[in-house]
Amino acid sequence: FTNRWAVNDGTASITGTLTMANTGGANQDCAFSVSTGTATITGAVTMNGAANENLLSVTGAGTLNLGNSISAANGTFTLGAGSTVNYTGTAQTLRATTTYQNLIVSGSGAKTTTGVTIAAAGRLSMQGTATITAAPTYTAGATLEYAGSGAQTSTNTEFAAAGGPTNLIINNTNDVTLHAARTITALTLTNGNLIIPTASTRLTITSTAAIGGSGFDANKCIVTQVNTGTGATAFVRVSLPAAGARTIPVGDGTNYLPVTLTPANANSFDVCAFNGITANGTPNGTAFSPSQKSFVVDAVWVVNLTAGATGAGVTMTTNWPETLEGAVFSTNPDARIGISRYGGAAWDIVTGTGNQGGNTATRTLITAFSPFGVG
Repeated sequence: FTNRWAVNDGTASITGTLTMANTGGANQDCAFSVSTGTATITGAVTMNGAANENLLSVTGAGTLNLGNSISAANGTFTLGAGSTVNYTGTAQTLRATTTYQNLIVSGSGAKTTTGVTIAAAGRLSMQGTATITAAPTYTAGATLEYAGSGAQTSTNTEFAAAGGPTNLIINNTNDVTLHAARTITALTLTNGNLIIPTASTRLTITSTAAIGGSGFDANKCIVTQVNTGTGATAFVRVSLPAAGARTIPVGDGTNYLPVTLTPANANSFDVCAFNGITANGTPNGTAFSPSQKSFVVDAVWVVNLTAGATGAGVTMTTNWPETLEGAVFSTNPDARIGISRYGGAAWDIVTGTGNQGGNTATRTLITAFSPFGVG
């Protein structure tokens, strides 16, 4: 005969282990299924018997909370589209050779993840202080999310150095630091900063779509760090469509310093912004004197063209907090505000227009790139 337990609505909990033991022979099965409800099993799940004899399934919008491991070989573990598996606890083993839809790795400790695959529309969410022991296989279209309870730093393990996730979501108010240069298709900033240290070089975003999570500020942006001793600079690389304005939400960890680019042609750019304007626009250059700083915004925007022809030129708009404005600068009318470029020997004449009320400056027809400043 068959023994079946279905959680189709509401919640159900098993405190302890679940053993599915078929003693009736072939085609006599035990089944535990979760569809629209939530089930919690605190102990290990063991399925004794062949695949067609024991079945554990999570389908629809069902959620299965697991406090321990699932036996690796026996029975069938089925995960439908929209299903969620949440692994908590410590030192457990995720079921291998399984394609997960929404896999949440939470709690603490290292979860063994050999042979785990994330589905095309699926998501691996790193939460709590949990880690995983082996990089999953990401199907094209899969998402990696950081939603920890403390500051997180990515690693090759969950990011997968080769064949990594298509999409990246930052959802951690304590910030996430990128461990190495990585390429993704799309980025969404839900909460917190994504920090790119100089050792990581850059994050490359290949999609021409806008970075998701609008409503950016100093606490929710891409922090492009610099080294004032060596001059090293971290970048975010973006691809922009022709004539499409895109705001790149960069900052220095304290100040929100976004730049909006509108290219005539499809182009790619490396973007970095930092506080502390210098004589040559580099992080370790000679700092402006107090008198010089009184006429400018104390920040530098490094924007480098990496692909595509500029054609008729690029329109650039910078934005800054009022606290970075020099005393004389803050008294100038809009018509006297603009953007200057460091051309290799000196800063050129300020060009463009500004807006004191919005703390913005705009320059058009840019065809040469290097550090930019506002004065």
